[in-house]
Amino acid sequence: MRFWKTDTAAQDGTDAASASTSGAYSTPVPPTELKWELSTQGLTTQYKSFYFTFEDGSAGYFQFAYGNLGILVKVAPMGWTLYTPGTDAIVGSQTLHASSMHISRDQYSVTIGSHSLSMREDCSGWTACIKDPAVTYNLEFDIESECFAGYNLGASSSKRHLRHRIVPVVKVRGTVEAHGKLVEVNGQGTYIEAFFTHVKFTDLCNSFANFQLRSPDSSKVLTMLHYIPRGLDESHQISQGSYTENGKVVAIAQDNKLAHADLVKHAPSGYMIPTSSTLSWRGSTLEGKSFDAQVQLPLGEPSSVTDVLSIFPSFFKDIVKIWAGLPFVFCWRVPDTRASIHIDGVAHNFEGLSNTELTHVHLN
Repeated sequence: MRFWKTDTAAQDGTDAASASTSGAYSTPVPPTELKWELSTQGLTTQYKSFYFTFEDGSAGYFQFAYGNLGILVKVAPMGWTLYTPGTDAIVGSQTLHASSMHISRDQYSVTIGSHSLSMREDCSGWTACIKDPAVTYNLEFDIESECFAGYNLGASSSKRHLRHRIVPVVKVRGTVEAHGKLVEVNGQGTYIEAFFTHVKFTDLCNSFANFQLRSPDSSKVLTMLHYIPRGLDESHQISQGSYTENGKVVAIAQDNKLAHADLVKHAPSGYMIPTSSTLSWRGSTLEGKSFDAQVQLPLGEPSSVTDVLSIFPSFFKDIVKIWAGLPFVFCWRVPDTRASIHIDGVAHNFEGLSNTELTHVHLN
């Protein structure tokens, strides 16, 4: 297996065992490995998300997820959005018991009620169907760039396993039915997957953020997956970032920072959430050149909010949150986000639509 250099990573030629014990590392991943892995022993969380923008200016997102929170609490949360210029945003979510989630024998496909996500036999992409009273997605996603994975990401114990997989560029086509219209769509998007095992994600972190910024033609994509560990202050941050140009992964960065500002209280959950954020990346390209990036992000009001444990009545939620936390997912969609990027001092700046997810897990 080939390993890409990161700030704390193993070098090319290092075997997987020594790489995983020496810290976080990144490696290319073939699409054949993008399976559901819910049979893994121990507490497991896995989610698969797609973010996309269509040629008509509309944009959306959907996510399939599974979480084993311990003591027989297993959930299958989902979320989806559609933003169309000149119309009201459509924001939907549901959280069902994991028994409603059906994984195919080959582990490439999932069905939750009327929603489904299936990888093609040749692993060149996915077919997705989201059926909601407000919006129906029937979409095809084609893999258009390299896929890579980051492993461990600062885990303090070899028994804790964290993994982040991303396909920075996917082509999307199909149909969208919303606002009384059925339209054919074409566009670009990003696929992101996260996986945690041996520890429930609610013990892993107090909060984590998922950020993607794509240029209008997806020729440039900047990403960050960022954690603030449970029991530690915000100076201890775990991060995995990437920069892609023209379908090729250019840089991997783990010396990253995320600072939230202008916090306000979200009354339904009790969490403090930002109205602006600053993100910074520092690392090296795969060719060994210096790499840094910065984004100043005006957030404002969240585009959507999901209560992951909404399946449970309030009295039972009060009991569950003692050991499982109280996860809420806050999402922001910010057009005209600007990234300042330098590679060996040469500017690679760009603007585009950004998507930010902030998941708070514990109130204190």
